[in-house]
Amino acid sequence: MNKRHYLKIQIAAYSLIVLFILSLPLWAEVKDGEGFLIAGLIALVAGFLAYRSIRQLKATDDTERVYAPPADATPTEQAAYYRRFMYIGLAAFPLLTLITVWDLNDLESGAVESVSVWAPIGFLYEQFGYWAATGSIPLLGLVVVYGLYRKSRSVGMQG
Repeated sequence: MNKRHYLKIQIAAYSLIVLFILSLPLWAEVKDGEGFLIAGLIALVAGFLAYRSIRQLKATDDTERVYAPPADATPTEQAAYYRRFMYIGLAAFPLLTLITVWDLNDLESGAVESVSVWAPIGFLYEQFGYWAATGSIPLLGLVVVYGLYRKSRSVGMQG
């Protein structure tokens, strides 16, 4: 994806968040001042992020890409790209597993009547039970991380 298009989408999203939050007093009943304070802080953060994206858009070249190694990147740069996402996966999948296990344990113990989980995990839980649902996230993580590892190795060997 072209980085300029990506930044324009980002600016539009942040602007919509700011407009939504600024419109809250028109249609939502907020009974305490804390709600307005939190909404104002969120609007300020979204506004700052939109401003930062606008500044970045001005400095961005038309040929820059987002989240993909450029076609003319060296094999070392491409391997670094895939390794970066592999490390993100190594951190994210165990965290997602812990969150899901925590929620499903609360559901199994009867502490709560319902929980919100990722739709495929909910399907696995309904159809196959607790262990299939909790084991599927680390399994997916292993597949993704192994695929990224293999890709980074194969790209790195080309150089």
